[in-house]
Amino acid sequence: MKPDKDLIISTEIQWDFYSANLNASSYQTLDKIAEFLGLHENIGLKAIVYNTIDPEYSERWLNRRIEPLRDYLLAKQVNPAQLEIAGIDIEISEPWDFRYKRFVLLEFYERK
Repeated sequence: MKPDKDLIISTEIQWDFYSANLNASSYQTLDKIAEFLGLHENIGLKAIVYNTIDPEYSERWLNRRIEPLRDYLLAKQVNPAQLEIAGIDIEISEPWDFRYKRFVLLEFYERK
């Protein structure tokens, strides 16, 4: 039986420190996503940006980080109808490795 959707947690999509700019290390992953979506118009992408840091800091950056992600994919000719991008703040009480304080949940699904 084939699953209805595929979920991927990506720590490869990152932003510059204290910035809403995508880090250049993210481009390779985003280029692969854009290429895949370009080849499969029937597939949609729900991307949820998770911030897991101080809520005061996080709230300031979360919405500003969603836009460059969407803009990058649109600049790569991804159909806007294929994209749903949102953000969620989550608070963690225990220390975490800094690399995982932001991650993106990617859900690919068949569009109707």
